[in-house]
Amino acid sequence: MKIQNTNYSVDLAKNMANSIKGKNKVNDLENQVKSAVENKKEEELKNACNQFEEYFINQLMKEMRSTVDTSSLVNKGQAEEMFTEMLDQEFTKGSVKAGGIGISDMLFKQLNKNY
Repeated sequence: MKIQNTNYSVDLAKNMANSIKGKNKVNDLENQVKSAVENKKEEELKNACNQFEEYFINQLMKEMRSTVDTSSLVNKGQAEEMFTEMLDQEFTKGSVKAGGIGISDMLFKQLNKNY
């Protein structure tokens, strides 16, 4: 079975973008990936792949936190929940800047090798 290079990469970009919440964010990321691939702009493509990895790691953090029993004498307030979400986002950004878990690099290589 032979895979067409252009279709495969565009489909991979669509799948990557569709896994992100929010229609606007999906469209923005999809357009960013398409533009970067078509114009052969490696920096833009790397940025889009990093954004996807940030989202992915952030979702992992949310799911891990949801498994922790938070019952205590004092109930969590809305402010603490917001702070925790913001803290997770910053941890995620720092993680991706430090090399992440490798998803960004794999996506970049896959999308970039066909062009």
